[in-house]
Amino acid sequence: MKQIALIIGVLTVTPFLVTAQETEVFSGCPQIKYEVTQEKAERTKIENRKAIELTCTVVRIGDEYHWKSRENRKMVMSYTPGAGTCYFIDPAGGGFIKVTQEGKGKIKYMEQIGLGLASVIYFGDGQYLQLDNLVNK
Repeated sequence: MKQIALIIGVLTVTPFLVTAQETEVFSGCPQIKYEVTQEKAERTKIENRKAIELTCTVVRIGDEYHWKSRENRKMVMSYTPGAGTCYFIDPAGGGFIKVTQEGKGKIKYMEQIGLGLASVIYFGDGQYLQLDNLVNK
């Protein structure tokens, strides 16, 4: 009887343990950082070691996109195939990522992080953009 109860318990809990697989959709390293407020704007070139720490990453879990490098915030994705431009937008107002594909597979991006009325903006090169995994919602 205890075995039957144990089997029923395992079968009841198991579906909740299965999670959707995380797939990397975009990754990029920043080269330039702007800190912008109403009073000033500062431009800083980012050293290689620091750029690796600031890598921008977006993942897809099921049909949802997440800003993995920024507290795993949920994002909305918008892709325009003809323009080769992809936007990942934080609907809570935390910022967005704009990714463009240029000639010969070159990827450029801009990451904007909103901090009240101030912003931190990174510009850099994308290392990876998986267009096959994009799903417009």
